[in-house]
Amino acid sequence: MRIRMSLRNKFLLPVLALIVLGMGISAGISYFKASGALSQAGEDQLVLSAEMLTRQLSGWVHQREADADAWSKLEVMHQAAGAG
Repeated sequence: MRIRMSLRNKFLLPVLALIVLGMGISAGISYFKASGALSQAGEDQLVLSAEMLTRQLSGWVHQREADADAWSKLEVMHQAAGAG
């Protein structure tokens, strides 16, 4: 049982195979590059979030230190501390 291939099919099948192979390789490369870019973007976002949280906490601590300093200068606080 032999299949007769016309000249058109003799060229069409290898060309289609090359096109499909090229598209597969292109899709694979695109997938790996995109996944790497997404991973990097996620890491960058995490670093930015951590830096922002650090700045917020640092600001909060400085504000509390300023509050404690201001309260330590109030006479009412000295009286309350001495009454205990």
